[in-house]
Amino acid sequence: MRLLGIERSKLKSLGAINTAQEISQQPILWRKLYDKIQSNQDELKEFMSIVKRDCNKIILTGAGTSAYLGISLRGIFFKKLGLEVVSVPTTDLVTNPKDFITGEDRLLMISFARSGNSPESLAAVELCDKLAKKCAHLIITCNPDGALFKYESRFPRYDLLMPHEANDKSLAMTSSYSCMLLAGTLVAHVDELDLLEDQISLLACHGEALTKNYSDLLQEISNKPFDRMVCLGSGAFLGTATEARLKMLELTGGKVVTSNDSFLGFRHGPKAIINEKTLMVYFFSNDPYVMQYEKDLIRDTQSDSYHLLSLGITHTESIADQVDIEIKVCNNVNIHKDLLPVGYIVPLQILSFHKSIQLGLNPDLPSTNGAIHRVVQGVNIYSFKDQY
Repeated sequence: MRLLGIERSKLKSLGAINTAQEISQQPILWRKLYDKIQSNQDELKEFMSIVKRDCNKIILTGAGTSAYLGISLRGIFFKKLGLEVVSVPTTDLVTNPKDFITGEDRLLMISFARSGNSPESLAAVELCDKLAKKCAHLIITCNPDGALFKYESRFPRYDLLMPHEANDKSLAMTSSYSCMLLAGTLVAHVDELDLLEDQISLLACHGEALTKNYSDLLQEISNKPFDRMVCLGSGAFLGTATEARLKMLELTGGKVVTSNDSFLGFRHGPKAIINEKTLMVYFFSNDPYVMQYEKDLIRDTQSDSYHLLSLGITHTESIADQVDIEIKVCNNVNIHKDLLPVGYIVPLQILSFHKSIQLGLNPDLPSTNGAIHRVVQGVNIYSFKDQY
């Protein structure tokens, strides 16, 4: 049996079997996750009704990949709940908590974590409990044995545990990322879960098509001599671009230098990164208004014609005449736009996986110098004393 176009026996010898399995299994896990959340819809709705009544602000938080979920989800929660929404990494929250929390805040803190054992994860919820007037907690995690999942608060909390397969064994987060992103999206849409059942089925079907039908193309792209990659996205897709950038950086052990930005922001200095060995990756919105700005940037960049290759990820509208390679996610089906970021990340996971192998690395553990670990190490947490 082949995964991402490679036989299982070869994947094992390459040190790639876990990552290949974790990328490939995502559509199955999306279905499992939807069924789980739907079966607990009533208690989740009750918790969120308390939030709507009692809270004035939402903080979306996590570390590394888990922090990028907040970038994709903040707009959804703002539109659905009508509350102030702040996306802030635990790594910022722990060092400068009073930049984000006041003693009058009545918060919903949504914490994302694969393991829940990163030192900052626990420190962040403890600080919010200490500093805010009230802090309800929604814990979205993949590990029932993690410190975050076991955290006890005097405030209301709801735990949302991902399917156990989403607790990735590999260094790089794949299943865990997309499942937690989908979980956050479904929480925001908790009042209309029944209407999304067919949408999740479509998302999963097209996710399977991505892993089965595009692996050869993405492997071919990985063989191109790029040593830089730039990912651009707008709105929720800025979170996707940020995660895609990290995936390539992690899985290539830093051999591919990566950057991300918004389409409009990229002109303001970051564009200097482009050279003749740069892969440009564009995550296109499906909003015609937003796409006007995105296409302007591409025309500007393409006219410079000094990057190596361009890859466009899109939904319905063809942009084949504006990029070198186009991949359509949920091709031309009527799917809710809030679900698209879940599918958009998959091609870049596959591309990063194949680039890791092309560079002679082991995707399951690509950090040859031990610079990064599955759970961050060496972080000291200090007691916070309000001195200002």
